[in-house]
Amino acid sequence: MLCGIILAAGDSSRMASPKALLDYRGKTFIETVCDTMRAAGIYDITVVLGKHEEQILAKWQHNCERIVTNPNPSDGQISSLNAALAALPPYAKSVMMALVDQPTVSSSTYSLLIKKSKANPDSIVIPRYNGKRGHPIVLPAKARPLCQAAPLDKGLHWVTHHPDLNILDIEVTDSGILRDIDTPAEYALLSGGASR
Repeated sequence: MLCGIILAAGDSSRMASPKALLDYRGKTFIETVCDTMRAAGIYDITVVLGKHEEQILAKWQHNCERIVTNPNPSDGQISSLNAALAALPPYAKSVMMALVDQPTVSSSTYSLLIKKSKANPDSIVIPRYNGKRGHPIVLPAKARPLCQAAPLDKGLHWVTHHPDLNILDIEVTDSGILRDIDTPAEYALLSGGASR
């Protein structure tokens, strides 16, 4: 079974408030990403939170998502990913890993990556837009030991470039896979009418 993982443990230092709670078209970022995953057929979702966990949970009415805390989010995305992988149930096989600061990725992009993953179950599936890799990505079960072994200073990049894994790059028309909302200026542009 393919499960979803959403990384939302970052400090949001440049934004000065938790990105998970920012508004996008009447929903918070975290609600939007969860809903997009569900629209693509992913119903088992794990969300990784960090130091803003209490603030996020106080305002986010989550819908059966599994909540995991990363006590050391400064160790980077790979530490959050590994925290989520350790909490997954036995039936979880491959995982779709998404970022909470990318609310504009379309459900059709998620669906395409899922389809390609089912056809290539041993491959990491990565979307590309104009030749640039983005998120979300699908990690097969065989990638888990490498995620756990990845050096913190190299992170997921070490896994996605490892010679023991097959990589399937999928060209998409969705620029949202590259669009991280990290700063107030980027959020202002998004709020001013980003397309989806």
